[in-house]
Amino acid sequence: MSPDSTPKKRPRRPEELPKCPSFDCTLTIDIIFLSCDGVHVGAHKQNLDNFSDGFPSPDLVQAPDASTLSGRCEVVELTEDAATLNILLQFMHKTRFPKVHELSTEQLFSLAEAAEKYMVYSAMSICNDRIEQRVIDYPVQALCYAAKFHYSEIADIAASYSVACPFDEIRKYSKSHHATIYAWFQYREFFIELADAILNPPVYINNRNQEHTCSFQGPYLTATSALLPKTNTKCMQMLAEKGTFDASVYNTHRPMVHGCTACPKRIDNWIAQVQGGLCKDFPAFTSFMT
Repeated sequence: MSPDSTPKKRPRRPEELPKCPSFDCTLTIDIIFLSCDGVHVGAHKQNLDNFSDGFPSPDLVQAPDASTLSGRCEVVELTEDAATLNILLQFMHKTRFPKVHELSTEQLFSLAEAAEKYMVYSAMSICNDRIEQRVIDYPVQALCYAAKFHYSEIADIAASYSVACPFDEIRKYSKSHHATIYAWFQYREFFIELADAILNPPVYINNRNQEHTCSFQGPYLTATSALLPKTNTKCMQMLAEKGTFDASVYNTHRPMVHGCTACPKRIDNWIAQVQGGLCKDFPAFTSFMT
């Protein structure tokens, strides 16, 4: 028998039926989930049917018989941890829902992922609203969540705050979701090019077909650079958040080059270079999703 055909060992049943995570629930436990961190969690087949569309079929499990251990519920292994399952299952009762605003960032996104996976619609909606409210606080996680589950508005907002984030974060939270990674690189390229245009003046070729240099341009560039974002990353973040840039900043120190005929032309070319980039519509992240 090949390794792939070896029967998978069934998870061990608990000695006692675990409790339902919902406070004061009196319904019979007739299905048991085993979390990825080894905790048994009790649930109810009828509630799974009524409040979700993605859990393992109740037909896979047996009804419990308290008189014999062998007659108890089948244990179903899930990939979520116990904390996530305990919160998720509370959404599948006729009771007040848990307060997701009290969850940590990691707990919120774990719950949101599980809600989408098992199609627990009440939890999906509440998590979605909470993530949209706090998208600025965790843009990369919000972007990867929204891109994976097709929440376009959240994805487009989150993307604008993620352009200056390191790629390692995108790779970590996208969980190698290649469509998200590829779209992020394409989206980010627009901001890289525009930031480069803002921070770096174009070369000016004089009438002798040589790059222009003079004693005026050094002091002008130093003074003007002090008014600009210090790095490409900061410039990209500014562009993404504000959606524009005031090119008149290049005229602030124009009087410093009045003794040169070429430097004012270089400034004009710099302004035109930036305005040309700004004339392009800022792309929506989701326009790169295929």
